[in-house]
Amino acid sequence: MSRHRMLWFAIGMLILSSLACNAFAGDAPEPALTLPPPPISVTETAQGGEEIGLAPTATLPGGSTPAPLVDPAGNPLLEALVDVNVRTGPGVQYQRDGFLFSGESARVLGRDPNTGWWKIECPGRADGQECWVSGGSQYTNVTNGEGVPVAVAPPTPTPQPSPTPADLPDAGTSLAQNGRLAYTDNAGLWLVTLDLSQDVPTGSDPVQIVDDPSAQRPFFSPDGRQLAYITETDEANALHVFNLDSGEDQILVNSADLSVTAENFAPDSPVLILQAAWLADSQSIVFNSGVLNQGIGLQNDLWSVDLGGAAMNLFLGGEGGGAFAISADDQVIFGQREALVRANLDGTGSETIIPFDPINTASEYIFYPQAQVANDGSAYVAIPNAEPWGEEARAALWRIPASGPAEKLETLTGNILFNPVYWSPDGGRLAYVQQEIDPSNPPPVLVLAEGDGRNPAPYTSDQQLTLYGWSSDGGRFLYAGNGEYAVGQVGVPPTQYPMQGATAGMQWLTPSTFITVIGGPGSWNLRSNNVNGDLDLLTISDGDFVFFDVWTP
Repeated sequence: MSRHRMLWFAIGMLILSSLACNAFAGDAPEPALTLPPPPISVTETAQGGEEIGLAPTATLPGGSTPAPLVDPAGNPLLEALVDVNVRTGPGVQYQRDGFLFSGESARVLGRDPNTGWWKIECPGRADGQECWVSGGSQYTNVTNGEGVPVAVAPPTPTPQPSPTPADLPDAGTSLAQNGRLAYTDNAGLWLVTLDLSQDVPTGSDPVQIVDDPSAQRPFFSPDGRQLAYITETDEANALHVFNLDSGEDQILVNSADLSVTAENFAPDSPVLILQAAWLADSQSIVFNSGVLNQGIGLQNDLWSVDLGGAAMNLFLGGEGGGAFAISADDQVIFGQREALVRANLDGTGSETIIPFDPINTASEYIFYPQAQVANDGSAYVAIPNAEPWGEEARAALWRIPASGPAEKLETLTGNILFNPVYWSPDGGRLAYVQQEIDPSNPPPVLVLAEGDGRNPAPYTSDQQLTLYGWSSDGGRFLYAGNGEYAVGQVGVPPTQYPMQGATAGMQWLTPSTFITVIGGPGSWNLRSNNVNGDLDLLTISDGDFVFFDVWTP
């Protein structure tokens, strides 16, 4: 990656991991995972104690590793070390033509000395007869490859113009019948149409809609007809929108055109677009900004921009928040350093509803509480105590109505600075990762409770736990652990599935189906799954990391 791509990649990680932009689902990444000890479940006994036992583990249908080829004559063979795309030429600029599963082999026909890519016999699932695959040591291994002839690379493909409506995968069909998946790789931004009528949703062939390797953080409009995303430039970034009906792509606002309004930053400091979210009418986006000044400092502001590119500074620096949530009636709840503030989007009615002491994060990181809006228009938030690093670490729960004072709920135990609390869409249940500070304590525990925090009970435990949010009906939730991902359900032990690599995210499609993104740099599997353990590989992203979003009717 370039220096700037590393910087904006880090910004994306910060946004995704610390801000719950989707009120009841999370796409936070995690570091690479190693193979685990047997996963465990923690259940509460009738006597009130804890019983530790093995949690059931499901076997993925069709997930066996293909048998590698064996050539008695000693001809060169390539083995895929991970699931990897095969292409029509030696490079990611060429079209995909299928993939090899991890452990699958293919006969080698030649090699491009300029790129190190191998020319192989295509797997049966590909359209062509001869394909190319990366020669990177993390992707493939070749035996008897010393005498492989030089292969002539096909002409570099001509860059494709922006897709027309006819090129888009669900042109001419009703959005009511399909969902949409957008994701990034090292070439740009891609769109897949999902057939949600299937028990395991199937996907169309990916269509590249943006040819820009810096594209990241896609997010669909509520009506599914627009796709916003961020690109980077030198010491700036830009907010774009792609119209999925017309195929038109436009820049709405460039952060270089935004002003510094916070008093503690120099007026000529570079400005960045940070958290962003659509309004309910799908016609405008609101966002806050930060200043690049030996790091990223948040302005605690709020801007809006419409589909015509008209931007407006709704709240100046210090008047908004480092985190925000928008309700259906266009109220905004700001998370500030020492308070939660409620206001109208037109700038009126601003009031402090929950004051609190500054929170010691043991670093320069500032904790900004992220409110989560429930189906009834109220919001919920968890605020740690001022010193969340000892045995007395706690988090106070609050319910915020559309008007009137905030309602104090129960208190949760544990440090939640980097493990947000997730409420079900109706606010009736919550889940969070209870992180203890003392290293002699057991591993982190995933805890379930009623929405107000009453009756907390341990659900499962693992050395690494990342929670990804509740289904739309509030009946199940998704999480990942050390070498496994899982579907949890209140009152039912988790169903766990082994995985190799890390999770870049998990997101619900329907109450019984979801998307997982699993793998590592250069090979990320985007899969549709159902709660019974069935799955379908939709595509493989070559990206260093995958940013993605889904939309459903």
